[in-house]
Amino acid sequence: MKFGILIIPVTILFLFSCATTPREEIQKEASAHYKLAISHLNEGKVQPAFVELQKAIKLNPGNKRAYNALGLIYQYFGDMKKAEESLLRA
Repeated sequence: MKFGILIIPVTILFLFSCATTPREEIQKEASAHYKLAISHLNEGKVQPAFVELQKAIKLNPGNKRAYNALGLIYQYFGDMKKAEESLLRA
């Protein structure tokens, strides 16, 4: 009888310990956008890279690598003011 009482709390504890937190999911999504942006840049696709970096930064405003890459893209576009802002933020 005591064993049956423990099954529910142990099961709940197990389920919660296996789940990822919403913050972890956001970090993974931001990382995926960053990696896709870098892939686009490696292929010379600047505009799609720009869009992906903006998505990555929106999800994770502390992503220094994304700001660095964004600064380089702004430099490529000739917008030195925004390039400097992004690079300083990185």
